[in-house]
Amino acid sequence: MSTQRVIIIGPNLPDDSLGTFHVHAVGCRDGVRLNKAMGSQAGWEIDADSRKAIVIDIYSDHMADNAEDPDVVWPEFDDLHLCPCVKLPDETVQDRLEYLRREIQNERISLAELAELAGLADHIDPGDVELLEWAGVPEFDDESEAPAPLQQVVALSAALREQGDGRTGDDLSIPWVAIQPLLDAIDALPV
Repeated sequence: MSTQRVIIIGPNLPDDSLGTFHVHAVGCRDGVRLNKAMGSQAGWEIDADSRKAIVIDIYSDHMADNAEDPDVVWPEFDDLHLCPCVKLPDETVQDRLEYLRREIQNERISLAELAELAGLADHIDPGDVELLEWAGVPEFDDESEAPAPLQQVVALSAALREQGDGRTGDDLSIPWVAIQPLLDAIDALPV
């Protein structure tokens, strides 16, 4: 099995909002900069073949003190941030999607990870609304796939926009009678 040489930096990071430990590929400029800022002994290098291996390397003493099986409890200790430069060989797309989901739920997903999620959109289950929404996937490919009441709302909104585009000056109001069909269509949407 192939491995990647990584540097683990932490704890006591200047910004631990992404995790208690940050993991970078050896030689990554961000990792070198962070390690330098933390002091020369802040990080250590290992050859890793999985996220699990990194977590166990960091917390093996804690797990042993509690006589816990690392293969079972390692997710409980998973509070690290794998930077985009780290590409672990055994990490499947689904593993990565679940990691990104945890980052979203913990409100600490980075812009780089959002871009990565958008790139993985084709691998997201069509029923997984949470990840699809964060990946920027539209709810419907085009308006014709939307439910009929929603199609009506979209059509009425477009018509109102067209009607308003020719107005000038201070008269930007739309008569109530023009808005009423749109409000009726919105009321008809299923809840």
